Amino acid sequence: MQKMFHPDDYEFVRRVAREAGSKGLETTRKRDYVQFQWARTNKKRAGREMRRRNAAKKANRIAAVKVIEKEEEVDNLKGQQLRDCLVAYKQWGPPLPADVKASSRVGPIREALKAAVESYNAGLWRIETLSEAEVINEEELDLDEDESSWEDD
Repeated sequence: MQKMFHPDDYEFVRRVAREAGSKGLETTRKRDYVQFQWARTNKKRAGREMRRRNAAKKANRIAAVKVIEKEEEVDNLKGQQLRDCLVAYKQWGPPLPADVKASSRVGPIREALKAAVESYNAGLWRIETLSEAEVINEEELDLDEDESSWEDD
C-alpha cells in the first residue's frame, strides 16, 4: 500500500478530511444519533408507563368485583365484566377448571362461574383473603415493631 501512495495522495486525503471536519459532518452525525437514542428511550418509557397504568386499571376493576350470590347474575355479565369476574374468582380460590382462562370463549367461562357460585352457596369453599404466608409475614413485622427502640425513653 505504501508503494502505491504518493505524497500528493496523502495531501489529498488530509484536505478531504479537513473539509469534512469543517463542515461539521461528524458532529451532525453524533447529534442525530443522540436525538435518535433520546426518542427511542422516551418511546420505551411511554410504553412502560402505559403498561403500568393499564395494569393498575385492571387491578382496580378486579378488586371491585363482588361475590355473585345467584347463578342468574352470571348470565347478565358480558364482555370485560365477565372476564374480570373470572379472574377475581380465580384469585379467591374456588374449584375452577384449569383450562378456563380469561381468553376462553364466553360459554365455558359462564359455566365455570356458575359452578363456582353453586359451590360457594353450598359452602364448599370460602374466599381466601390472606394466605398463611402473608399472615406469617405480618406477624414477623409486628414483632419487629415491638422490638424497635428508635424513640428516646
